[in-house]
Amino acid sequence: ARATSLYSGGALGINIQGQDMVAYVWDGGSPRTTHTEFPNNKVVSIDGAFEDEHAAHVMGTIVAQGINTSLRGIAFDASGASYDWNNDLTEMTTEASAGMLVSNHSYGTSFNGTYIFGAYDSKARQFDDIALNAPFYLAVAAAGNDRNDFNDPQIGPYLGEKGGYNLIKGMQNAKNILTVGAVSQVSNYTSPVQVLMTGFSSWGPTDDGRIKPEIVTKGQGVKSTTIDSDTSFATLQGTSMASPGVAGVALLLQQYYNSLNNVFMKAATLKGLILHTASE
Repeated sequence: ARATSLYSGGALGINIQGQDMVAYVWDGGSPRTTHTEFPNNKVVSIDGAFEDEHAAHVMGTIVAQGINTSLRGIAFDASGASYDWNNDLTEMTTEASAGMLVSNHSYGTSFNGTYIFGAYDSKARQFDDIALNAPFYLAVAAAGNDRNDFNDPQIGPYLGEKGGYNLIKGMQNAKNILTVGAVSQVSNYTSPVQVLMTGFSSWGPTDDGRIKPEIVTKGQGVKSTTIDSDTSFATLQGTSMASPGVAGVALLLQQYYNSLNNVFMKAATLKGLILHTASE
């Protein structure tokens, strides 16, 4: 993502690290808010959900302070607000109306038949209604990890039929969400041959022909915080690990834009900026 160029001491000569910004995360539960990477009440579990390993890893990727330098999040001076996913759309509506700018959603719709793949369903439509009413709010979501599920009795035959395409489902098919796929580490980008797609990351397009996922970043071998102790961490893979990387970048870009203009970008501008300045 090259976010380091924004940091103090980075190539741009500015100091954009997430200061005074808030990253919202909806996930399977709460991070471990006492983790040393979340000092001074940096992360708050708003709904008091049980601690969850996945949620902790996602939150750390965005805002971990970097006490352990190998765990530093993308927007490491930002704070975090956590919800579980049980009432996500209603909670997203409330927070968006109160000024939320960026949220991460590293989960998907429950699988109940291959007809949901690529479909602009009710959840996608409901999210677009939220986006319409909150034009500065950008939700970032994981594309899913279904492209190697050949042993699944329903998904396996579908993969054979579709060749790995048309696998995005649920809210991720919304028009105004940013859906993220997972590639391997790219240490120093110079050409397209360095960008290797993971075997699991789900591909689109949607049934109505739109490109999904719209963007990719590292989702394999991602090291971040866990819930086992106040210093624990793990290395995981999945589009769940890629999505928060992009959410962190989105938060930094909003911070920088605001520092120059004293207002934030509309979500459509932010999404377009990310897509049209990508290396690929």
